[in-house]
Amino acid sequence: MDNIVVADKQTAAVTQNAWGNLSLKGPGLVQMPVPPGEVATVTRSGQDLIVTLKSGEKVTIGNFFVVDAAGEQSDMVFVGEDGTLWHAQYNAEAFTGFTFEDIASLDELMAGVGVAGSGTNTFAIAALGLLGAGGAAAAVGGGGGGGGGSSG
Repeated sequence: MDNIVVADKQTAAVTQNAWGNLSLKGPGLVQMPVPPGEVATVTRSGQDLIVTLKSGEKVTIGNFFVVDAAGEQSDMVFVGEDGTLWHAQYNAEAFTGFTFEDIASLDELMAGVGVAGSGTNTFAIAALGLLGAGGAAAAVGGGGGGGGGSSG
């Protein structure tokens, strides 16, 4: 299984994590290397998100539901077999699961992150590069916004 890529929304620091449980230090963008169709269930346990695949594998993302003082919450993106990015949208206050919308770039979810005035789209390139090549952690900036979807 490929690595789970996480971008910290405060610093834009991108890290890769071996497939398995992980804990966020603050709101982040979590890129899961599986298509939404492989997800059996997603459940909330306190501030943690538990993703169960149809294969029976479970991954817990610790502190996924923590919201920072600015009201920023974590986002999750699943990667389809064809490389399509699927933003998993949810209501943190009344979590009942995800709805999915395809997005063109991870930058859409990283608005205002990174170095002030940075308008680059390097986050998506760096994150996808980390996923594919297994590279080292990097710090990059991005910009944009993101939206709604279908259930899955």
